Parts: sequence; C-alpha cells; structure tokens
Amino acid sequence: MGDEKLRITLICYDEKEFLEMEIKSLKDYKKYCTDRKVVWLNIDGICDDVLKEMCEVFSFHPLVINYAKNKRQRPTIKDFDDHLMIVMKMLYMEDKYEKVYGEHLTILKKGNIVISIQEKIGDVFNDVRERIREGRGVVRKMGADYLVYSLMDSIVNTYFQILEKLGEEVVFLEDAMIIKPREELFRKVHRVKINLIYLRKSIWPLREILNYILREEVSSLGKETRPYMYDLYDKVVQLIDSLETYREMMTDTLNIYLTSISNKTNEIMKILTIISTIFIPLTFITGIYGMNFRYMPEIYWRWGYPFALLLMLTIAVIMLIFFRKKKWI
Repeated sequence: MGDEKLRITLICYDEKEFLEMEIKSLKDYKKYCTDRKVVWLNIDGICDDVLKEMCEVFSFHPLVINYAKNKRQRPTIKDFDDHLMIVMKMLYMEDKYEKVYGEHLTILKKGNIVISIQEKIGDVFNDVRERIREGRGVVRKMGADYLVYSLMDSIVNTYFQILEKLGEEVVFLEDAMIIKPREELFRKVHRVKINLIYLRKSIWPLREILNYILREEVSSLGKETRPYMYDLYDKVVQLIDSLETYREMMTDTLNIYLTSISNKTNEIMKILTIISTIFIPLTFITGIYGMNFRYMPEIYWRWGYPFALLLMLTIAVIMLIFFRKKKWI
C-alpha cells in the first residue's frame, strides 16, 4: 500500500481547466481554486491535527472526526444538512495469502468540495483521476455530486473483482470436495468463508446507504445524480445476490466434507462391527475349551484341535456368506 506518511492531494477542475498538485495545508486550496470549480481533496493518513483543521476550515460537524478516526466503524451515511459524510471500506485481496482486508475511508461533501480521507497512500481511485485528467466521460461536465458517485462506484467495482476471484475458488473447491474430500480442502473452504463474511460486512451496509440517498431528500446531493445512484444500487444488489449464493455454496461444501467424514466413519464402524460379530461365536468356542475342567468332550481326542480350528473357520465363512447375501458388506 505504500508509505503511511501524511499526504494531501488537491485536484481542482471544471469542464475546461484542470489542476492537480500536493498541498501542505487544507487552507491552501483557496489559492488555486475558484468557487465555481469542483475541488477534490484527498488526505492519505489519519492525523488529528489535519482533521481538526479540516473541521475548522470547512465548518464540519465535530462528529466527523470521530467517524474518520474509528477504523472499526461500520459503513454508514450521515447528513448534516449542509454537508454529507459517507463511511465505506476499500477492500483489497492479498494474492499471496488469499486474504481480503479493508481500509477505512471517509468521503465528505460540502457544496462543490469533496474530501476523501483514507488510512494509507494508495487507493482504488486511479481510474477516476485518469478520467478527470483526460476529460473522458462526463466527470468534468458534472459537479461534485457526480464525483462522490464516481468514488463510490470505483469502490464497488473493486468488490466485483474480489468477489469474482472468490467465486472462482468457490466453484473449484465445491467440485474438488465432491470428487475427493480431504482436510486440505476443508481448510481452504474455511478461509474462503471468512473472506466472504468480511466482504459481506462491507457490502450489506452499502444497500442501506444507497437506500437512504434514494429515499430521502439529501440536501447535499442534487437530483441529477439520482439515476447514477440507482445504477450503483443495482450493482450492490447484484453483489449481495452473488455473495449470498457463494456463501450458500460454501456451506453446502462444508456439509459435503462433514457428510463424507461421517460416511467414512460409518464404513469403518461397519467393518469393525462385522469383524466383532464374526469373532463372537469363535470367542464362545475358545472360551468353552479354555476352561480347565477335567472331564470335557473331545479333550483327549487326537483331532480335537484341528477340528476346533476348522469349525471356527467354517462358522466365519458361513457368517460372511450370510452378510453378503443381506448386502451388509
């Protein structure tokens, strides 16, 4: 993810002009941007002094600091009348460890100013920056509302990429578990299930956020962005549907493994039970002739010992034939 030092990046644009640079203080943006331009301030690194300065410069509600600092905060939305705050999670996937992890992100909007606060340098907004730099699409023609949508859309698109990777692994594990269940696959299934749970915690609240934006009259967002928000809502619903499908598949895969283990145990117990059953009459015979009574039938017979062995062998064979006919083995 790069260096964790503090960095403030300013992007200022309208349909004709564009400016991108690093600044040392949030107050400096006024030197380079007019009130008519869209201002995007991206803060890499969560610093108390910068957050306090931000609230003073832009007159944000004091609660904004708490939400921006709380890395365990659930994705949510807060409408403070003249400014809007959206908390989300930027997710990444470590290919080496096949683990999904998240980064706390706060998006603030007031007028034509959008501020994004993230934990570290590096994010998923490169496509948004490129579109602004090159003037592709409608981003330079639209206002700050569309920029908020673009940032949210970039995050949701990364969810699709991660879910697609997990989906491929889900299908592979399900097929492999059906063919030959083994403990190694069980551990992989468990890891994928943990990733899906983590992804679910980040995606499900987005539905509530977009529901709030679409149902409530959010003063900080104009009506021209509503169609885009509806499109984003459809994407989130699609994500949730796929996510729940994969979770069910993983649950079924775990059940397949547990059932196979149970069946294997039952097969072992059946074999051991058959062996024990065969040895019951044999043990009975050896038990009788193991008693040290003086007067016992055939005890002094020359062929008594071979006869006893043959008798026990015959009993075992007859029992095996009987079990076979009953289809117990």
